[in-house]
Amino acid sequence: MIAAQTILKGIEIYNQSNAGFINAAEFIKRGGKFARPILVTFDFEHFVIVEGHLRITAFALASEHFNHIECFVGKCSSDALKKWM
Repeated sequence: MIAAQTILKGIEIYNQSNAGFINAAEFIKRGGKFARPILVTFDFEHFVIVEGHLRITAFALASEHFNHIECFVGKCSSDALKKWM
């Protein structure tokens, strides 16, 4: 994930601290649990994050835990998904 790579390089977007992402990743590594992110898809191959961007980025930073993430997934038409993108 590009966001995780950017954070690991120490780059701050719009001068905003990455501490929240780093802290969330450490929380995950210590066994912490978050509410499920919400995604939408039309084909179960292409997804858009509707809610939970920080959590998904934190899981990318703690990638060894990424396979254990649970999400709410809604299905929509491909046209509807394009509106979310």
